Amino acid sequence: MPSKGRMLIAIIVLIAGGFLITSLSSFFVSRQNSIDVLVSTELPLASDTIYSEVQRDLIGPQIVSSVMSNDTFVRDWINNGEVDDTKIAAYLTEITNKYDAFTAFLVVDKSTNFYAPSGLVRQVSEQEPRDEWYYRTKQNTELIELNVDPAEAENDQLTIFFNVRMLDQNGEFMAAIGLGLNRDLLNSKLEDYRQKYGHRVHFLNQDGQIFLHEQPELEGMYIQDIDSLGDIADDLLVIKNGQIRYSDQGRQIIVHVRYIEEIDLILLVEADIGLATESLYQALRWNFLICFVITLIVLAVVLKTLGKYQSRLELLVSKDELTGVSSRQAFNEYYHRQIQAVTDPTADQKQSLCLLLIDIDCFKQINDKKGHVVGDMALKAFAQLLVSLLPEDCFCARWGGEEFALLLKGKSPGQAYQCAEKIRKSVELSEELKRVTGDYMSVSIGVAQCDFELNISENFQKADKLMYQAKSEGRNRSLAESL
Repeated sequence: MPSKGRMLIAIIVLIAGGFLITSLSSFFVSRQNSIDVLVSTELPLASDTIYSEVQRDLIGPQIVSSVMSNDTFVRDWINNGEVDDTKIAAYLTEITNKYDAFTAFLVVDKSTNFYAPSGLVRQVSEQEPRDEWYYRTKQNTELIELNVDPAEAENDQLTIFFNVRMLDQNGEFMAAIGLGLNRDLLNSKLEDYRQKYGHRVHFLNQDGQIFLHEQPELEGMYIQDIDSLGDIADDLLVIKNGQIRYSDQGRQIIVHVRYIEEIDLILLVEADIGLATESLYQALRWNFLICFVITLIVLAVVLKTLGKYQSRLELLVSKDELTGVSSRQAFNEYYHRQIQAVTDPTADQKQSLCLLLIDIDCFKQINDKKGHVVGDMALKAFAQLLVSLLPEDCFCARWGGEEFALLLKGKSPGQAYQCAEKIRKSVELSEELKRVTGDYMSVSIGVAQCDFELNISENFQKADKLMYQAKSEGRNRSLAESL
């Protein structure tokens, strides 16, 4: 995915180009040229605006569904045996309300349990026709699929579902999860588009089957079977992005085709050329102003949508949700930036980088004896204590589970070891951690100086080996390379 800056530049260039074409067309327009305005400007611009609204209505929920598939709470809840289904029901309810969806769902592969905001609905079965979507999703090579089905937990109202494959740590399928949008509400939006832009709008899948239409009775039909579209059906499905003209009961229709890769659907926006020529003179007076306003609206919607979702995704990627410290991915990026800085041939001097890998001793016992809620509280309290002990130029991240990684900049191996000992002793004597867990905690720490000739995995292997050696020698100790 391109960076936000490059995407904004591309969008501005496209909109500015469309605005320029509209301005020039308005200046040189005539009766004959009114058709050219419709073809080259009005219809593509309407398609762009509708596409932006589709981004908000369909691509947004798709992104949320994808984020749900990586939610550690859901993954842990499944791995822990689906204990207390009120928790997952509360989670699905919160997601539904927060993102203004119609419903949300989770189907766990191991138990075949089907959950909705109302709780456990039933178990899915290969013999049940209405569960065909689930087994198709399970076998699908794509991570996400759209389909229209009755929402069983919502009185069988027709719903557009975003079915996302949730994978375990080994990349194996473990569940299907996602959001559902009310199909009737989206159909009403298509009618709104017609009223707003004067064009008929519908969506096709790549087989030519109508996925959404302002006339619901047409949904499910194939455009190859519709008289007016049958002759151009193959062209519509091939060009992906362009325009085609056809005749419908003596009326000349032009259809703008746009393939929306993010949801794997083809957007068709149809305009009646006859209606465009009837309103020629009024269109000439208002065309410039309308195009200018629509351009501003499109740009504002795109900027707002892009900024909203990119900021949310960047926060999810850079921060560990439970502890508040940096994530593993953020640590990797910081590590590579520091390696580039210290190995820069123009640098005045090369600073040492030391890596500390910290593991909370016997943490599994806390989860087993006290429960995962206490375990989570212990991780939060430990992270707060750890952050309070960090020296300057130190980057802290949760590496995974009960492991934390520190990167110390400008510290010698000896200073790094002293820092590790300070952390170890503070944890050992912490009354706050004892209050949370009911017993004193301890940590094992591996300390390694980064070798700039090695990659991050190899340097972590050095620290990891020392940390496990500390555990094997009795835990509650720090081990470093030969100082």
